[in-house]
Amino acid sequence: MLSVEKLGAPNLALERICAVCREHKLLPVAVRGGTDPVRQSAWALGLGWFAPVEGERARRLASVEVDAAVESQAADDSEAEDPTTKQSQGVAQDPVAGQDATRLYRGTVRSGQQVSAADGDLIVIGAVNAGAEVLAGGSIHIYGPLRGRALAGIHGNLSAGIYCRELKAELLSVAGNYKRLEDVDSRLLGGPAQVHYTNEQLEIKPLV
Repeated sequence: MLSVEKLGAPNLALERICAVCREHKLLPVAVRGGTDPVRQSAWALGLGWFAPVEGERARRLASVEVDAAVESQAADDSEAEDPTTKQSQGVAQDPVAGQDATRLYRGTVRSGQQVSAADGDLIVIGAVNAGAEVLAGGSIHIYGPLRGRALAGIHGNLSAGIYCRELKAELLSVAGNYKRLEDVDSRLLGGPAQVHYTNEQLEIKPLV
């Protein structure tokens, strides 16, 4: 992973940096930090992008504060009126339902193509060819062969996972923790598999 959190330049020459990495036999898979142009450049180069550490902590803290406020408001509302009255008036019982944006993609993701769901899960009804890339802020579900690169939890979500019907991936990544094809147990290749981050490492198991 390339960390650019300490660099103040609004635009980084990511393409050149990646080229230098490859010249030294290093495989860049994601970028952490930087402004929105850096994020767009990373995605254009087929790299994952992770929010800055401090920014991610602030986002999580804000999320906790919002959840607490929602719970407090819900408690006040329940005391102020009868639940049956709320139901008859059509008040939503779950204020955070549908918060994550799940993307459904039908068809083959072809070589050189990138499909992403930055704010939720990605579901692909088809194959992901070699040289293609799929990214998601949440989990990735592939209802077909996975031969390209799959990067789940691109904003640091360690609970994200990757699920596919036929594992032949060039690269697997969950929250920046990755494995290449040559690092995967050959007994798992060609079959249905699931990938999670467990005990500080990627765990790949058969999908049953």
